[in-house]
Amino acid sequence: MLEPEELQEILQAYFEDAPQILAQGRQAADRQDWLGLARSMHAFKGASLNLRLDRLGELASRAEQGNALLIANLFEVLQAMEVELRKTEAEVADFFARRA
Repeated sequence: MLEPEELQEILQAYFEDAPQILAQGRQAADRQDWLGLARSMHAFKGASLNLRLDRLGELASRAEQGNALLIANLFEVLQAMEVELRKTEAEVADFFARRA
């Protein structure tokens, strides 16, 4: 079982890497590079679900569909992921701040 400090370190690493992965997915979507989008979103989904950040994992799963979504819907999902990522990061930071 992880100690709280270890979990905090893992989550910090996730929040450092996640924006870059999301940006790669957005860039792939802009180019209509569906394979690149699927790869980025699959990585994002896996990392999110491994940490039980289920809402982020669900959004990444939807974005992973790529060209199966209408382009407008795809960009809505990517925007929702950015908002949810910031919200979740703030909630996690607040949680650990209260524990200190």
